Amino acid sequence: MSIRYAFQRGELPELTLTGHELQQAGFSAETLFRISLYRNGLILTRLDEDTDIAALLAELDGNETEGADWVGDNGELILAGDWLTQSGLLGQPLSIEVRVRSRMFFRQFPMIDSKRWL
Repeated sequence: MSIRYAFQRGELPELTLTGHELQQAGFSAETLFRISLYRNGLILTRLDEDTDIAALLAELDGNETEGADWVGDNGELILAGDWLTQSGLLGQPLSIEVRVRSRMFFRQFPMIDSKRWL
């Protein structure tokens, strides 16, 4: 999986994921997914093709910790702006875990506290 960080117009952080592994995880072009903030990262959950988009948008309206998006026509999954800053992922080593071809977990790579081992 290819991961690229960038800043749109020098301000808005953007994380772009591409590659065969992304497609194998079920996140292919035009796949709709739900985004949820959690402790130190994000959870992306793939949604079914028969998801009622109007009902989903009504459910998520005004929710600051959940949203929805889709993989672009070109197969790029782009996370940008507040999702990266609020999750604490920006500029951190990432751990990406895929479960059951429908969910991806993005979190800060666990750092070992060297003092614990002294």
